[in-house]
Amino acid sequence: MLPFERRFSARLPDLPRERNGFDYSKFLLFFSDFLRVLRLNFQSLDARTPKNVGEFTLTHSTTSTVVFDNTVNPSSFISFIPLSANAVLHGGVWLEIGDKQFTVHHNNHGSTDRTFRYIVI
Repeated sequence: MLPFERRFSARLPDLPRERNGFDYSKFLLFFSDFLRVLRLNFQSLDARTPKNVGEFTLTHSTTSTVVFDNTVNPSSFISFIPLSANAVLHGGVWLEIGDKQFTVHHNNHGSTDRTFRYIVI
């Protein structure tokens, strides 16, 4: 149940069925259906988009790249996989994990397309 649904989940007072030609009962049925569909959409969106996965590209001509992620803390485990050909060929990568960020230390290289996908556990 979403926070804004709690207000409407209690029994509503008896309203006149019709006032000035407007049928409140149909409106309330429509509104409750709307909230139900909205809740289902939010639930499916959360299920499809994990919050602990991201991508980063190594900064060229430097020896470290800082990646900011709110799910990272000093006790996190971070695993990553290469997404580009230059990233596959790139070696010597190690991590320094901090609070809401981690630093990827790497070799100084001129290529700009060394992209990785990571997951924080």
